[in-house]
Amino acid sequence: GGRGSMARLRMTYELGQKFGSDAFLTCHAQAVIDHLNRVNPEHFAKEIEWFKTKQFENDLPGKNFFSSIDSYSVSKNYKILSSQFFIEVVCETDEYQTQRFTDKVAKPLASGKPFLLLHGPGSLRNLRELGFVTFCDFIDESYDDCVIPAQRTRKIIQSLTQLYCDPNRQEIINNMYRWASHNAEIYQKVTTYIGHDGTPCNEFPRNSLCLPVFGCLGLLQGWGSFP
Repeated sequence: GGRGSMARLRMTYELGQKFGSDAFLTCHAQAVIDHLNRVNPEHFAKEIEWFKTKQFENDLPGKNFFSSIDSYSVSKNYKILSSQFFIEVVCETDEYQTQRFTDKVAKPLASGKPFLLLHGPGSLRNLRELGFVTFCDFIDESYDDCVIPAQRTRKIIQSLTQLYCDPNRQEIINNMYRWASHNAEIYQKVTTYIGHDGTPCNEFPRNSLCLPVFGCLGLLQGWGSFP
C-alpha cells in the first residue's frame, strides 16, 4: 500500500516504457490521469496518453489515488500477486527517508523475494545494517547513492536493463532467489508485530490500515520460470 507520488508515477511510466509487457504494473490509472491534468496537462501530455491506453495488472484496486485498503488483505494476497513476477521494484512511502521502512519493503523481505528499492540515499545500506541482504553481487546497486528520486529511478532502470539483457539472466535470478531466502529467515527473527493498541502481538495486526499500492511494481513476468 502507499500514497501516490510523482516519484512513483515516474517509476511506473519508465518501467512501462522500457520493458513493455514484461513489466507487471499496478496503478489506479484514472486517478493518476486526473492528478496530472490538474498539475500540468501540457507538460505531462505523453504520460497522460500512456496511462490512458495502458492495461494495468491491478491487484486490489481502491476507490481512488488516495483511498485505503486493509493492510491485512493486502499482505494476505501478496503471495498470489508476487507469483506473477520475478523482481519487485519497491516504491517506499517517502522517497527521501533512509531509515523508516514500511510494509512495502517488508513484503519482499518476509517472502524472500529479490527487490530494488526507491527510497532515500543509503536505505539499502541501512537494511544491511539491520541484518538483511541486498543484491549487489548480482545487479548494480549504485543507485543507493542517489539523493534525488529522479536520479535513483534512472539508475534503477539502468540496473534492471543490464540484467534484462544479460544472456545468463535466468541463472542470475535463480541465484538472487537463493540469496533472498536469507531475508525471510532474518525477518522472522527481528520483527515484532505491533497491534492497533500499540502492544506487541504474535501475528500481523488485522485491524491496521495502509494505503493502496501505486504502483506495486514487479519485473519481469516474461523472464521464464521460477527457480
